Amino acid sequence: MKNNDLSAISPIYSRIRDLAQQHKISLAELERSLQFSNGIISTWKFSNPSIDKIQKVANYFNVSTDYLLGNDDTINPADQKILAMFRKQTEGLSEDEKEEFQDSLNDVLDFVRKFVNKKKGEN
Repeated sequence: MKNNDLSAISPIYSRIRDLAQQHKISLAELERSLQFSNGIISTWKFSNPSIDKIQKVANYFNVSTDYLLGNDDTINPADQKILAMFRKQTEGLSEDEKEEFQDSLNDVLDFVRKFVNKKKGEN
C-alpha cells in the first residue's frame, strides 16, 4: 500500500479537514488557534494524534471525540441527546405513529420559534 492511497487516509484527518472546511478555516489556522505545531494535522492522514490533541480539536468544533474517531456519525453531542429523547418518547410506536409524532413535534417547534421571534421583535 502506498502512502498516497486515499483509502488509507485516517477518518480522524478526514473529519477534521471536513469540519475545517465547514467552518471556513484552513488547517493552518486551526493549528495556530490550538497552538499545535505547524503542519501537524497533515501528519494525521496516516498516523493517529494523541488523545489530548483529539480532545482539543473536538472541543474547538464542539463535537465528540467519538465523532472524530469515526465511531459515531452524530456531529454534535446535543444532537445525540435529542435523538435519545426522541427514541425514548417514541418507543413502542409503529413507524406511522413515529412519523405522526415527528410531524406534530415539528409543528410545535415551528410555533415556538415564531413565538420567540415575535417576542424578540417586541423588545
